Amino acid sequence: MAPKRPRTRSAARLAAPSTSAAPPPPPRPSSVSDESDGDEYLPKEEGRRMRSNDDDDSGSDDFADSDDSSDESLSEASRERRFEWRREENVPKQFRFSGHPGVNCDRLHRESSPFKAYSCFITSEVMDLLVKETNRCHRQRPTSSSSSHVKRWHDVSREEMHTYFGLRLLMGLQPRSDMRTYWSLDPITSHPVFPKTMSRDRFLQLSQFLHAGDSSATSPDDDGLWRLRPLIEALNRQFSSVYTPPGRVTVDKFLLNFRKHSCSDVSVRGVPIRLKIEAYRLCVSDEATAGYTCAFSIYAGRGRRDFPKSTKAIIDLMSAADLFGKGYVLYTDDRFTSPALVHLLQIRNTNAVGLVRPSRKHMPTDLDTRVRGDVDFRSTPTGMLCLQWFNQNPVTVLSTMHTSELVTERTRFGLERTKPRAVSEHHAAVRGARQLAQSFPDAREAMWYKKVIFDLHNMAVVNAYCVHKAVGGNLTFLEFKRMLIRKLIMKSVSKRTDVSPFDP
Repeated sequence: MAPKRPRTRSAARLAAPSTSAAPPPPPRPSSVSDESDGDEYLPKEEGRRMRSNDDDDSGSDDFADSDDSSDESLSEASRERRFEWRREENVPKQFRFSGHPGVNCDRLHRESSPFKAYSCFITSEVMDLLVKETNRCHRQRPTSSSSSHVKRWHDVSREEMHTYFGLRLLMGLQPRSDMRTYWSLDPITSHPVFPKTMSRDRFLQLSQFLHAGDSSATSPDDDGLWRLRPLIEALNRQFSSVYTPPGRVTVDKFLLNFRKHSCSDVSVRGVPIRLKIEAYRLCVSDEATAGYTCAFSIYAGRGRRDFPKSTKAIIDLMSAADLFGKGYVLYTDDRFTSPALVHLLQIRNTNAVGLVRPSRKHMPTDLDTRVRGDVDFRSTPTGMLCLQWFNQNPVTVLSTMHTSELVTERTRFGLERTKPRAVSEHHAAVRGARQLAQSFPDAREAMWYKKVIFDLHNMAVVNAYCVHKAVGGNLTFLEFKRMLIRKLIMKSVSKRTDVSPFDP
């Protein structure tokens, strides 16, 4: 049976031009509030690019491309022409892809071990940083407690720190409600690998004093992540340099949740968690390396910025990964997308596809879909398509590389459904980018900076697996993690004299 043809607006309704062109907004102030979500920025001319007005290097809130130029206002005529929505089929203006995707590490090949790929991201520099700051943290916290944990402290080594993170990964494969049960003497709940690898007291010691920065240093007023800044910068360098992504990337937003005081209180509507930190990552959307993080940023709720945080997150991520001007396709969700952002990406020779909220500024106001399967669309002379498709609710998308073309897909129940190609490709890109990142359980840490360390470590493990796939490896993600854990643990077990090495 042929699938039912979706309803579309009549041809008569597509004859007259839309009158929904938004009036020009007032001049942009020097500081933009978070609530605007990227709608206030509009560049003045097609060939111009923006820059930050900050003169100081204030950490994550500075733009990576500070040499770019910007103008203070946009002429009314230019605004009206740029966002003049018409009831006409879109003529995409795609930018040709000029990137050179691939692994940029000569020592990796098809037969490379998981630990070798892992070492490209968790480098000796990263491990030495964690070792130095963990030992420093213990020295800076003298205590008169009679606890045997503190009395038997000895400085951690690089090998022991590898073992600690190996046990953390193993806990993710076999999660339990109480961490102490991994060292239980009860044969029903005991796990022989943990006591043979590291004593429980030593593991709790390292968990207590784990640090990535000098906690005694003066906290900068404009950087809420100062104690994690060296780790964040080191990992971002490796993420962007080890692998160049293929032509499709996705910006994803996720929350780091906490039970105690953190460096920021970011409230998100609909999420019943009081303490959280927003983080953004730029991921590969498809092919074998889907889920690879090219760059990431963490919003700490501080610092001056000239753009809304969602727009600025995209600018920072694309600049850090050096993807502007190379014809990449960027997929975004409705927390980021707006006509202003899409136009900004067009100026940077970047194709854009994103779900969008119909209430965004400069959106057409006369889209009309009422019944499941209805499709309505508008386009601009600059090649921007605004399409709305009614599923269970209206789904609105902005794209610079699609028309209103429909495709037929088969659901997991064997049914055929027709939807716009722009919606279908967007859903596939976002699903591929998030799949591997969701394979790690949530770390139960009270201190916010330790939670960030473990999440960044998990991100590095996912990247190592993606690089393994990129060079032709055929391990599954579970097999990759098992081999990596065995290598990390055995580096320390072989040096212990009070236990017998377990059989891997």
